[in-house]
Amino acid sequence: MSEFVRFISPGELGDVHAQCLREQGFEARSDGFSGYHLGDTPLERAGDLDAAVLLCERRYPLHPRYRRRRGESELRRLHQYLAETLTPALRQLGYLIGDPPEVSAFLTAGHNTWHPYNELPPLSESELSALLLAHPPYPPEWDEGHGEGS
Repeated sequence: MSEFVRFISPGELGDVHAQCLREQGFEARSDGFSGYHLGDTPLERAGDLDAAVLLCERRYPLHPRYRRRRGESELRRLHQYLAETLTPALRQLGYLIGDPPEVSAFLTAGHNTWHPYNELPPLSESELSALLLAHPPYPPEWDEGHGEGS
């Protein structure tokens, strides 16, 4: 069964795709916001994993309204939040987070290339949930689907 099931939002991508991959026999865990972590996959199953990821993306694609480019002022606000609020908060908790990219590099690459949460070690679901609640991955005014240009 590889047909389209439904469109999803960025906030549910991690949960939905991780569940889809588990249903196909792969170890996958949502990161709690818009991604997932894979368990160890034997080299001989790498091709099967690639096919499973593509299958999940076909079944549950990101809704087209979320695929727009962010405006420069929006990306500047996001960079400011990630670099000046979230990164220091995570460091204060003892996590080793690298230096944020310069604003110009962040603007050029877009917001999908660097995020402090991508630098966290593996956490339990309860640890990650508590961390996300206390330190949201995006600023309060950030809306994954709407904003400048929408």
